[in-house]
Amino acid sequence: MTTAATTAAARKLAFPPSPLEAIGQARFFSPLSPSQREQVASTARLREFPAHADLYTIGDTARCCYVLVRGMVRFNLPLGQRTASIGEMIGSGEFFGWAALIPRTIRSATRS
Repeated sequence: MTTAATTAAARKLAFPPSPLEAIGQARFFSPLSPSQREQVASTARLREFPAHADLYTIGDTARCCYVLVRGMVRFNLPLGQRTASIGEMIGSGEFFGWAALIPRTIRSATRS
């Protein structure tokens, strides 16, 4: 599990100070018990990405999933020689990259 802020930047930019708080804000994990969320959070890393960075691209091996702490993420698909946003934008508290939960999965889209 990877979230979108570094530990140092988390404190400086008022991001959640711990992976557990980041996991706790994601609706995807809300059915889990507190101890189950702690278990998920124990594998999490807080990371920050620059605006417009590709978090993963089509063909990448799906190794991690994400909880968006702050900002927006756009879903892109290639259309011939062009890449186009298909209109899906997600915001804070959303979980994505679920393909990493399935062994040996290859990414089918680009998130930036």
